[in-house]
Amino acid sequence: MYVSDEEVYSLLSPQRRQNKIRSERECNDLDTAIIELSEGIRERASNSEYIPLYRLKGVFNLIDLEVKILILALAVEIDRKYERLYAYLNDDMTRKYPTVGLALELFSDSLPDRARGQRCFSPDSPLVYFNLIEFVNDESTPTMNRGFRLRPFVKDFILGTPSLSQELLNSTMLYIPGHGGNSISPNRDALGIIKETLSGCEDCQQVLFWLFRGAESERISTVLRAMDDLCLPLFISDASILIHEENLPGVLKELFVMATLQSAPVLLTKAEVLGETSERSRLFESLLVRYIRELSHVTFISSPALAERSWFDRGVNLVPVELTRPAYNERLRVWKRWLSSFDIDDSSIEELSARYLLSESEIEGAIKMLGGGKGAAGAEQIRRTISRIITRETLSYASRIDSPLHWDDLILPADRKRQLREICDFVRHKHRVFYHWGFDRRVSSGRGLNILFSGPSGTGKTMAAGIMAKEIGADLYRIDLSLVVSKYIGETEKNLSRIFDFAMRGNIILFFDEADALFGKRTEIKDSHDRYANIEINYLLQKMEEHEGMVILATNLSKNMDQAFLRRMHFTVEFPFPEEQYRLEIWRRIYPGETPLSDDIDFAFLAERLQIAGGNIRNIALNSAAYAAAEGSPVSMKHVVRAAAREYQKMGRLCTRAEFGDYFSYVEEMLQGG
Repeated sequence: MYVSDEEVYSLLSPQRRQNKIRSERECNDLDTAIIELSEGIRERASNSEYIPLYRLKGVFNLIDLEVKILILALAVEIDRKYERLYAYLNDDMTRKYPTVGLALELFSDSLPDRARGQRCFSPDSPLVYFNLIEFVNDESTPTMNRGFRLRPFVKDFILGTPSLSQELLNSTMLYIPGHGGNSISPNRDALGIIKETLSGCEDCQQVLFWLFRGAESERISTVLRAMDDLCLPLFISDASILIHEENLPGVLKELFVMATLQSAPVLLTKAEVLGETSERSRLFESLLVRYIRELSHVTFISSPALAERSWFDRGVNLVPVELTRPAYNERLRVWKRWLSSFDIDDSSIEELSARYLLSESEIEGAIKMLGGGKGAAGAEQIRRTISRIITRETLSYASRIDSPLHWDDLILPADRKRQLREICDFVRHKHRVFYHWGFDRRVSSGRGLNILFSGPSGTGKTMAAGIMAKEIGADLYRIDLSLVVSKYIGETEKNLSRIFDFAMRGNIILFFDEADALFGKRTEIKDSHDRYANIEINYLLQKMEEHEGMVILATNLSKNMDQAFLRRMHFTVEFPFPEEQYRLEIWRRIYPGETPLSDDIDFAFLAERLQIAGGNIRNIALNSAAYAAAEGSPVSMKHVVRAAAREYQKMGRLCTRAEFGDYFSYVEEMLQGG
């Protein structure tokens, strides 16, 4: 197969099919056609007509030669006849795209021109660096013989039908202002900051808005409303998907090039991945900084935490936008408006307003989940709905504790139990004290409730926290400090920020077990590690001061706690090791009423001889019930003693005849494999 001279001539000039020409004539005709097209485009652009090709030229500072190269590549995309023409000019039927050599032959009149023209195809040229064109041959092909074509998104943009590549379709969508789809109320303060920043500068270069606090749905809604008001399109990209793209540099560059061409900011949602310490996350962050700087692009990041200093240090104009929580009176107004069709009394509405530091959009979302007021829904059902909304977000280092226990199950000295009930009363009536009796004007910080539980392991600290949460009607989350504390500088602070943001929104009680691991005495500064460890502690003190919710710190040894923490405690509750009378009460209550018990169980003997905490008694009761169930018999003293011996082994204690008395034979039988 080959392309004849006549066929080429008919492709270029159908009216002159009878004449024969040489390749120089074809080049001249093609050159003339491209020049005429370029001049026509320039004339239309000068008349203020929007020309996508000239938008490309302006954004990337393309020279006229580079525009002609784009037109040369565009020809084959709009008319298949140019495939045969280029194959003829390349003297090869398989090379149907323009080549570097062909472009230089068409548009360069001298050797210096050709040298300058060749730079248009270098890796750092706008055409290649910004992925406007791509080569169709591998790098081993001689430069002059390398064919090139438009990237699909560039072709679509020039032709007026911009589209996303398949890689971007996985993670990205284009939002068109004014087309609806934004049903969640924005955060008014954050919206004002965004609009004022973008409206107050003619050329907002390298602006990165960091949206934090609040629900991500509210952050997104706020950005969408800003785009509606400013009549700007927006590319919304899921960073948690984008980061896993195999060709991350190319896909991310394409996203920012497309967004820049369409004057559309970029919103990266689920951008917590930028705060991770993985190599992939660091690559993502460095690429993001590069493209923001190179394209002077307006970008939004939605993430609860971000290392602000690192962005400033790299020359990015970072604008933190905090989605502040509305004050109590504002929340009360919103709740009353949305609950107007519900049969709920004013005191319950006041309690909801004080308990949940929700934004208007989150309140709106909760009501919509309840059917928008169609049907009966009480305050308790609203609380459960809010809990579902808040706990959609999961934290790897936080686990929810649901307690089936009641006050009667908690065996403590009467004074300690009364103190715990007083704390619950404080929480229940906090809104009246602060917002009705005026203490909100007297107390500017420390409106939360910080409680220290101290005492030996197994004395009921976790049980008490669960019962109190149930009494108050709040969710309780245990924080795993081993996952919160990170060896990477700044990571611990980010994790703590996420925890307190998570708790703030939904009246969540934070329970830091074995808290002296993080809340212990600050160290003398001997090296950089000590300095950063103390920074983490100071940051935690700050978060506790700001937090308006309830935090429970549990420690086995209160004397190990830093005095700065102890001063910030509103209540300190000591959980003593149970004396015999309390151990007896625990033994009598530990077995559920449905559990069959043998008449030989001697709770008084167990309370007197086994000097162990309530947590150990619970373990023994559970294991003894399992032994009895395996034998198909009621729980007997034999089962209890065997379970106690196993618990002693776990504790590293010896089982002695002095402790087990006449029942020691059960221990010996177990140890001998009986």
